[in-house]
Amino acid sequence: MFLTIIEIILWLILISSSGIIIFVLISKFSLVANLDLEKIPKEKTIKTKKQILQKRLYKTINEQIFSLKNKLIALKNKLKKRQ
Repeated sequence: MFLTIIEIILWLILISSSGIIIFVLISKFSLVANLDLEKIPKEKTIKTKKQILQKRLYKTINEQIFSLKNKLIALKNKLKKRQ
C-alpha cells in the first residue's frame, strides 16, 4: 500500500512537470512566432531567416528535454535508493 501511494505521488509530479514544460514550450513558440523578421537586414535571404528561427526553436526544445531527462534520472535514482 505504501509503495502505491509513493507511485501515485511520483506520477502526479511527473504529469505536473510535463504540463509546466508544455506551457513553457507554448510560450516560447509564441515568442518565436512574433519575431519581427523585417528588422533583419533585407540582404539576408529567407533561408537564413528560417535557419535562425530553427536554431532558436531547436535550442529551446533541447534545453527542455535535457531538463526533463535530468529530472527523470534523479527520480529514478531516488526510487532505486528506497528499494
